[in-house]
Amino acid sequence: MYFKKGRWISIWDQIQEIMKEKPVNVLNVGAGHGILGFFLKTQTNIKYTSLDINKGDYIDIVADARDIPLEDKSFDLVCSFQTIEHIPYEDAMQVIREMKRVTKNKIIISVPHSGRGTYIDIKLPFIRKIKWFYWKSFNNNHKYNGVHYWELGTKQVSVKKFKKDIELKLKLKIEKEFKVFEKPYYHFFVLKKI
Repeated sequence: MYFKKGRWISIWDQIQEIMKEKPVNVLNVGAGHGILGFFLKTQTNIKYTSLDINKGDYIDIVADARDIPLEDKSFDLVCSFQTIEHIPYEDAMQVIREMKRVTKNKIIISVPHSGRGTYIDIKLPFIRKIKWFYWKSFNNNHKYNGVHYWELGTKQVSVKKFKKDIELKLKLKIEKEFKVFEKPYYHFFVLKKI
């Protein structure tokens, strides 16, 4: 089943991060299933636009994200969740470069982080809630599995390499990063134009 609890929790985090930025308009690159767009269109005043390489009922623009057919600084916020790992790493960097071009200010992305971990979430009466998780990257050799060309935490794309490429090659500031507590496989980054 594609929509397990962790994926739904990730969508909640996507919505929260978008809402914190208070954008007037948002471009979602690799929009896929349309759930995020449905929520933003029906529950907010945000003008939402979706872009995907595949045609679909929920897709506004059918295009290759490596060459987004929009003008510079067209959107307050550009996002892409669990998408760019589906293309080779250098192409993914080109997608982020294009996202930078069409945003006025910020980009929010999430990518898979290979590894294993555990988390504890305890709430006892009269004691504050305790949340803790531990995540260990596999640092393995990731091979294309028919779905993901790359993942963070592997020999090919360490977290350090990814962050360095974002900051030095793409000239973006990593304003925030986090993993979804209930599903730490999803690694989020909030990026800002410098």
